[in-house]
Amino acid sequence: MKRPFLRSLLPVLSVAAAAVADPPQDATVAMIDEVLRAYADRGRFQGSVLVATDGEIVYRKGFGPANVESGIPNAPGTSHRIAGLGAAFTAAIILQLADEGRLDPDETIAKYLPAYRSDNAGRITLHHLLGHTSGIPGRPKDWALKEYRAEYTLDDLVELANLGGLQFRPGTRYRHCTNGYNLLAAIERFVGSRDLPTENLVNQLGYELMGRGRLNTAIRVFQFNVAAYPQAWNTCDSLAEGYMKAGDHLTAVEYYTRSLQLNPGNRNARTMLRRLSLQPGPF
Repeated sequence: MKRPFLRSLLPVLSVAAAAVADPPQDATVAMIDEVLRAYADRGRFQGSVLVATDGEIVYRKGFGPANVESGIPNAPGTSHRIAGLGAAFTAAIILQLADEGRLDPDETIAKYLPAYRSDNAGRITLHHLLGHTSGIPGRPKDWALKEYRAEYTLDDLVELANLGGLQFRPGTRYRHCTNGYNLLAAIERFVGSRDLPTENLVNQLGYELMGRGRLNTAIRVFQFNVAAYPQAWNTCDSLAEGYMKAGDHLTAVEYYTRSLQLNPGNRNARTMLRRLSLQPGPF
């Protein structure tokens, strides 16, 4: 029912908005109001409307309820959820970044999203995410209504995408996946807000996550850093620290040793290797 209404209403608004610049402006505004009110009175439209001409706002009004359950009315400045329309903006920004040469849609997301689980990241390309062919599962089916209505940060959404394995091999099937577009949004933030991250910036992210108790995610970030900067001793040292805090002391020894090989002057690696040899258990 909404689509025929929009097809019929948008031409009217387009003509009306163009006509606002003509001398009888008040009459045009009155016509816009009459058309919208007629649809609203019949229960065929609810929302907030803004009409502008030459950068000047000439009409703003809200119609119907913003929340039917609570009876909150729409106002001119009411913020509305755009739902799936956000995916179009996300895709456009990703393609713009690709056009600027800042990312490659055919690259795996392991290159751009260290916080996503490494066992899947090397198999999924940005193209898979854009086309809903990544195999990443959606939100848990056993969620209660309050969990669907809760507010989540972008970091929270990446963590949700980390929870499950792939439902199918990337590129072999189509299945609409909001989580995939959440990951694209995280990639936009990671790549679009600055040049590709330096070793120190990624390391800082890892330590911030570790300080917030997200040890597994921090380890994935440190793993990403080691892969991106294989000759940097500091990346190995940080990854070793993550494994040590996780209780995986054998892997911690491996990366502290690698760090010391890359930089024989790394006193921290030497000290930690000595402590690990004397006290193999947690500390």
